[in-house]
Amino acid sequence: MLLLALLAVSKAWSADEALPKPLSSGYFVAWTGSDAAGHFEFRTAAQSTFRCGFTGKTYFEREHRRTRISLIPEGEPVEVLSERLTSPPSCRALIVRVGRLANPQGAGLFRKPWSTPTESFAPRGNLVLSGVVVRVEDPYIWLRTRAGESLMIAIRPDTRITAQGMASDRMSIPFNRPVFIRAGKSLEGEVEAYSLMWGEILQPPR
Repeated sequence: MLLLALLAVSKAWSADEALPKPLSSGYFVAWTGSDAAGHFEFRTAAQSTFRCGFTGKTYFEREHRRTRISLIPEGEPVEVLSERLTSPPSCRALIVRVGRLANPQGAGLFRKPWSTPTESFAPRGNLVLSGVVVRVEDPYIWLRTRAGESLMIAIRPDTRITAQGMASDRMSIPFNRPVFIRAGKSLEGEVEAYSLMWGEILQPPR
């Protein structure tokens, strides 16, 4: 009987538990468990507090390097990519980026500054392209190369977009301004961007 009562309480708690959006940002509150597994809480700008579980597969990142949850101080900005589960905990964190907040205007495919954990030292794609963007039609852009060729390139949900060396979003992609793209071909033969960047090249002082 006691076991049944505990299960009933657990199900009721799970059903009433508020869940964050798949990509949410806020401030780190507290955590329990160990670096290998446990739970943590974060509070959004709207003062909503969410609780998510984490495992050894959860990727905690600070400044493009892996870190541990035990090194995250209370009040630190975090950006959490999570998934919903059918059993407690109802929220499980997949990636937690420490020290940054999500761009509130970056919804859907128009924002994805996430990169893969290996992007910094093993970038994907065997094509390096440059040119100007002349058209954007979700989820594609059209690039006019210096040779006058027009290329249709797919922007992936995980395409890394940077401006002046800082993480940016697709809504900021400039028109008629030089951009540089590292790309490759999908299984269907479609050219897709893995990283897209633009910005001024700083010259060293003389």
